[in-house]
Amino acid sequence: MKRIIIALALSALSLVGGHFFNRRWDRALLFFVALLILGIVTWVLMTVGMRGATESTDAKDIFEVMSRYWTAFGSGVLILWLASLGMSYHEARRPNDTMQYRSSKSGIVAAVGLSLICGGFLLIMAVAFSGSITRMSGPVERTSTSSFRHSGLHNFQHFLSFGRGSDPSSQLPKPPVGDGYLRGRFVYAGKPVEGITLQLALNDKHETDVITTDADGVFTVRVPPGEWHVNRVMTQGWKGKPEKGDFLIVTGHEPKLGNGKYDSHFWINEQPTKIIVENAPTAPQMNFEIRDQVKLIWPPSDHKSVPGNVSNDVISWTAYPEAHEYQINVTNLKRDGNTTYYHEVMTKRLKGITQFPLSKLESVENKDSEKEYQVTVWAFAKDGTFLSSSEKYRDSVFVLKDKELVRDEERNLIPGPLDAEKLEALRSNNKRIEAIEVLLKDSLINEAQRLLGKIQGFTDPGKKKAITGYLLAKQGKCKEANHLFTEALSEASTTCVPEYYRAKCPK
Repeated sequence: MKRIIIALALSALSLVGGHFFNRRWDRALLFFVALLILGIVTWVLMTVGMRGATESTDAKDIFEVMSRYWTAFGSGVLILWLASLGMSYHEARRPNDTMQYRSSKSGIVAAVGLSLICGGFLLIMAVAFSGSITRMSGPVERTSTSSFRHSGLHNFQHFLSFGRGSDPSSQLPKPPVGDGYLRGRFVYAGKPVEGITLQLALNDKHETDVITTDADGVFTVRVPPGEWHVNRVMTQGWKGKPEKGDFLIVTGHEPKLGNGKYDSHFWINEQPTKIIVENAPTAPQMNFEIRDQVKLIWPPSDHKSVPGNVSNDVISWTAYPEAHEYQINVTNLKRDGNTTYYHEVMTKRLKGITQFPLSKLESVENKDSEKEYQVTVWAFAKDGTFLSSSEKYRDSVFVLKDKELVRDEERNLIPGPLDAEKLEALRSNNKRIEAIEVLLKDSLINEAQRLLGKIQGFTDPGKKKAITGYLLAKQGKCKEANHLFTEALSEASTTCVPEYYRAKCPK
């Protein structure tokens, strides 16, 4: 009986310990390998399942996929654990012939080590599952599948950046607790918004716990008084969020529409927001306004993609209140495995118009795979103040099967009538320029020179002069190189000369 109790206890604690005690190394190895295979299979299936879920704009889909596979994995571990207990009990009742032999020291070390590994894994699983059960049965602050279902917390994931900062994926320590009040306020339609859950990244080295706005729409972080810098704000959920509609958050830092294109990535060159924290509560130092997004009619924003026709389809959207001017952007999406490349087709500004026919864009015949395009619309007031946009995790997308839209920057480089052959010649030359750059980085000068000689016909003159200058600089011909660099910059505003082109030939 004593042997049975010890075997059961070791198997219960470590999955494989009882089998080592019973001198059944084959059984211990069997359950360890089964646990590994279960983990690998679950990971592969979850990876495949997540590919579809990440196409959704709703985080609930992602959480549901993760929860489903996590539960399946936990169930599989439980079945292995019960089977191990049953087999340990059976073997302990009927000792085999090997029980009379003593294990070697190396065998004991291996058995103890493997048992500790499996035991630690079981402990982690138990803690994780108990935590999941607690979150599903009690009040929830973090946006998880259970929080959407049980607390009425709706997905409201937004990432607001205030200048460059630490890697958002990195784990940052909590800020020190102090007597000061760092506060912010959320409003929607002029009224405070209660129940927004969020986190803040501070001073490029701290990240707060999940906090929630109160009945006045205010969140508070208690930190030591003094100067603080806000790098980013990450909202997660909104209890009481309207069932219908898409929303964005306006920070007040958005620039006005100027003479050129509106830059939605303005924050990259901004500095973190400086906040002066005092001992006594003051008016919120930060204010956020939730607004309705610009609603696209075609292509609709509630579909992954829709088929398009250059001759008949019209990009259209609902007029936004107080909007005087719109900026519309069409971008070509090129997918390569898990990587997506974005190539701007065109950006246009429109006053008093809420539609744009595809037929106004130049196109050529497409005999290759279908082409995918996304549409984004920004709305601005009469004085250029940013009002809203349709921009979100996945914008409205349409697909063309027999036509391909020509990018404005490409059309400007091809004089006269345009056809697919000319466009392909231009793109082939651009690819050669990219390849030459790689060769020169590796100091393969002769190969780069031969490839440069193959660039004939349509090309970006600025890029060609810049890459030729890079080649001459590598050859030590600085006078000729710098002359070409100057000409390249004067050819077109889109051409740039990276500093490493000039490394051997500084100005």
